[in-house]
Amino acid sequence: MSSSLLRFASTLMLLGSVLAAGCGAPGSGTIEGLSLGRHLGLDLTDLDRQQPAFSPEQWTRAATLFAAPRPDLDSLRLYTARAEVDEAGARVLRVAWLPLPEAGPTAALVLAVGAEGVLYRARIVGRSDPETTWENFWRQFEYRQTRTTLPPADTFSEAQVEKYWADLQQDTTQAARTLQALYRHQVQMRHISYLFRRTWAHTDRGTVPEPAWLVSYAQDFEQLATTAAALEPLLGHEATVRYQALAQEAQRGLQPLVTHARAQEPGKLRDALSGFRRRTCVACHNLSPHTLGPGTLQQALQRRFGAAGVRQDLYRVGLDVWAMPTAPDASQRLARTIKMILVLLGS
Repeated sequence: MSSSLLRFASTLMLLGSVLAAGCGAPGSGTIEGLSLGRHLGLDLTDLDRQQPAFSPEQWTRAATLFAAPRPDLDSLRLYTARAEVDEAGARVLRVAWLPLPEAGPTAALVLAVGAEGVLYRARIVGRSDPETTWENFWRQFEYRQTRTTLPPADTFSEAQVEKYWADLQQDTTQAARTLQALYRHQVQMRHISYLFRRTWAHTDRGTVPEPAWLVSYAQDFEQLATTAAALEPLLGHEATVRYQALAQEAQRGLQPLVTHARAQEPGKLRDALSGFRRRTCVACHNLSPHTLGPGTLQQALQRRFGAAGVRQDLYRVGLDVWAMPTAPDASQRLARTIKMILVLLGS
């Protein structure tokens, strides 16, 4: 274990069962003066800090998977709380809190995980995000079918991720090509969602994004059409043809958005974006028939990830993580940190 981890573990052992500063009475849902429940979109009750959060053995198992654990993991804190996260009713949650000084003086990474291991919330709180860039980044970790705690014994180390991807790229079988396409599809979908979130954020403020930025998405939809062709073994021929047609329609449908952006018309841009989304993304997500099984295309495709070989433990920018624009290094550090915490929670 690194000296940082040893220092952290020792500090935890010395701490008493005192609530975190700013947490207040159980049910307040507040940490460091921030309304955690509001940021997570949950009505938290019985928020309490666990002491110690993790044992030295848990730290040791987690540290073996990473070349250099974050030096500031000393600041990682773990809470328990109860909240209703879905129709199943109140659940016991573990809430991990880690200050992120690189994201701002009051910024923190917060993960809320259910007792069954599902990552229900991943948030970066305490910083300004006027164009929803960070929001779009953390939302990709909330896919319940694919994001969970990670048991150390079954989780790839950083070196294993490198080897896995290199071997997959050299594999010329149909199954390997389909698997690569599934990884590309995940990242492409997460980048395309940024088109909507950033544009909505602008129009909420009465502004518009750069027209050239909207134009750049024509290439994204072109790449998506190519990826759809590679997924034909899963989707079936009819669904693939329709998927490609919708991707091509999206390329053409960008022009009205660009026109409104150039004319500085945020209201008209927002209206046009809503129609664009219904004709393209919503239509494709609900596309049928397909050969993936019951449900919409989106639901059925996510169910097939595991059977097709998609791993849940890569957390690598460009493979299964969308990077914040102009910030690939920061994106990778955050993805790596999230993976570290999920390994600790799964140990």
